[in-house]
Amino acid sequence: MAQSPAVPPPNQPALAPPPGVPAEFFSPFTLRPYQALTIVASVLTTTVMVAARLYTKKFIVKALKWEDYTCLVGWATFIAYLGVEWSIGTHGGGTHMWNLHYSQVQYQKRFGNYEDILYSVSLFFTKCSILLLIIRVFYSVKHDFGYWLSQALIVVNAMFYLAFFFVPIFQCSPRTKIWTPEEPGRCLDVDALYLASASFNVVSDIAMLSIPIYLIWNLQMSAQRKIGVSAIFAAGALACIASIVRLVFRVNLTKTEDYSYVKFQGVLWAMAEIACGLLCSCLVVLPRLYQHLASITPHNSESDTLARAMVDQNNPTPQSKRDWIQLHNRNDGSLPSPPSEAYKEWQRERGGTGA
Repeated sequence: MAQSPAVPPPNQPALAPPPGVPAEFFSPFTLRPYQALTIVASVLTTTVMVAARLYTKKFIVKALKWEDYTCLVGWATFIAYLGVEWSIGTHGGGTHMWNLHYSQVQYQKRFGNYEDILYSVSLFFTKCSILLLIIRVFYSVKHDFGYWLSQALIVVNAMFYLAFFFVPIFQCSPRTKIWTPEEPGRCLDVDALYLASASFNVVSDIAMLSIPIYLIWNLQMSAQRKIGVSAIFAAGALACIASIVRLVFRVNLTKTEDYSYVKFQGVLWAMAEIACGLLCSCLVVLPRLYQHLASITPHNSESDTLARAMVDQNNPTPQSKRDWIQLHNRNDGSLPSPPSEAYKEWQRERGGTGA
């Protein structure tokens, strides 16, 4: 068992500063503004997108699926994760340890442990939501290699993140040794474990992104449309980038004692990783929401109503029938001849001739 570190005196910095660098307790440089910006942006964007997704599936599609519930759990635990991270920021997170008191670093390590637990839960449910969505969109009928690969990724992710849910819980015995390392006891080699976790995140993110991109580019559609559909998964590519950068900072953390500064840098990218994953899982529903909002938006122009009524002559939609009803009720000679199939269908429904 390694020798327990000595506790710095209360009026001394938590870590000796580099040669020639004075300790600054009152107005030190901090990454706190970047944290605040990241948290606010993450809360706003993910909350709006998850709300839009749930509204669309509940009230428009009228079918909430497992991928929607897992997305909701991923978002809820992500908000809790951000709350813990905000608290860490108010206790010196993002500041070099030689500008902090020992009690501040203790607080960061204690709540950083809670943060690691929430991270595994949020990231798993976010990834599970994306994989379930891929299965529903691309493999609802045909169960080929891609279907089983997606299922396998769900199982592997579940096993991995379940294990890393318990790693920070049982990191040290007693648990207080996590934030009070001078206490007698023993701890796991968390540096190696968290490096493995960060590496797994990168690999699984790339694998998840590759499945829909491969399928899209093998569909029979124009290159322009393929690019447009692929853009929906652009947030997934950003999540991959964030997980790679986070891995770099995790490696740096094993090479330094400046925990409060380097760990904080990695967490900024962890927040971006989960936020991008949630956005990726929600972007797919936006076209359906836009279509719904466009159908209920009032149009003042009579020409707009006529144009929309004439759009689909042979395949009447509820919107086109509403437009023909509006034109019919005006009774001002604006109804064109011959009527479209939408108008004929509406006439048949009301008992008319439809001629």
